[in-house]
Amino acid sequence: MIGSFFPILSGFLYIIRVDPVPGMDISAFGFLFTNLFLVLGFSRFQLLDLVPVAHDLLIERVRAGVVVIDWQDRIVDINDHAKLLFKLGSKDVLGKNMKDLIPWDLNLNSVSRSQEISEFALPDTKDTYVDLQISSLNPKKNLPPGYLLILRDISDRKNAEINLQQANEELVHQIHEINRLQKMLENQATHDSLTGLFNRHLMDEVLASLIAQTERNKSALSIIVLDIDHFKEINDTFGHQMGDNFLREYGKCIQSAIRKGDFACRFGGDEFLIAFPNMETAQALKRANELRLILHEIELVSEQEQVRTTVSLGVATYPHHGDSIAQVINAADQAMYSAKEKGRNLAEKAA
Repeated sequence: MIGSFFPILSGFLYIIRVDPVPGMDISAFGFLFTNLFLVLGFSRFQLLDLVPVAHDLLIERVRAGVVVIDWQDRIVDINDHAKLLFKLGSKDVLGKNMKDLIPWDLNLNSVSRSQEISEFALPDTKDTYVDLQISSLNPKKNLPPGYLLILRDISDRKNAEINLQQANEELVHQIHEINRLQKMLENQATHDSLTGLFNRHLMDEVLASLIAQTERNKSALSIIVLDIDHFKEINDTFGHQMGDNFLREYGKCIQSAIRKGDFACRFGGDEFLIAFPNMETAQALKRANELRLILHEIELVSEQEQVRTTVSLGVATYPHHGDSIAQVINAADQAMYSAKEKGRNLAEKAA
C-alpha cells in the first residue's frame, strides 16, 4: 500500500504544479520508490515463496495423479503420482499432446460439464485401474482454457470387485452343475437309462395313483403289456448292441405314440407296460394294434442287412379284468402270452 502511494503523490504534485525539485520530473522517482517497496515487501514477507509452497501442497503432495491440460490439449503440469501411474519414469511430457499420455478417447469439455467420475484400466499395466474426474479451470466459459484431471488409483477395490464377480460366476456355475447333476440323479432314479421311459421302480406308485383316479371318476384304466418277439434270437444273431438299439428305438416310438396323461415304462428285459387312463378295452385293443404296426416299421441295419422285428401285446382293463392293479397286469400278461401262442405279431385282450 505504501509503495503504491508514491506514483499517486507525484501525479498530484504535478497537477497542482508543485515542483519539489525545480526543473525535475519526480514521476520516475515515484515508480522507483514503488518498486523498492515491492521488493522489500516480497523479501520481508516472503510472498513469492508461497507459490512453490502452494504448488507443492496442491499438486505434488496430493495422494492422486494430477494432470493439467491447456486449451490446446497440451500437458502443462503433471505430478509425480501421475507419472508413477503412467510409468513415465524420467520421461518429460510437458508441452506434449494429451493423447500421448492419456490413452482414452475423452471429450474434456463434455466430461468436465457432467462432473462424472469414470473408471478406466491403464494400458500396458497388469490389474491397474483408476477413476478419472475432469474439472474445468474456468467453468463459466463455453470453451474453458484448461482442464484439471484427477486420477485416483482404485486397483485394490476394482480387483476385489473383479475377483468377487469371478467367484460369484464360479458359484453360479457350480450351482447350475449341482442342479444338473441332481436332475440327472432324479431322472436316473425314475427313468430307464436305455429306453428313456419310466422304470419299474416308479410303476407301482404311478399305477396306484391312476387306480385311485379311476375309482374317483368311475371310469376305466386299460393296461397293455408288450413283448418283443424273438428278442433272444436277435441278440444271439446280431449281438447285444443290436438288441439295445431296438430297445432304444422302441422307447422313443412308444413315448411319441402315447397321450400326455398316459404312462409307459420298461416292465422287464424286452417287455413294456403302458397304462391308458379313461380308456375301455375295445379302444385300448385298437391302440395296441396301431402301436404293433408302428413298431414293426422300425428297421435297423447290421452289416448291410436290414433287421425288423414284431411284438405281441396283451390288453386288460380295470376293473373289468381284476379288482387290483396286480390282477389287471397279470391278465394283460396272460393275454400277451396268448398272442405269442397264436403265432406272435398279435394284440389280444384278456378273457
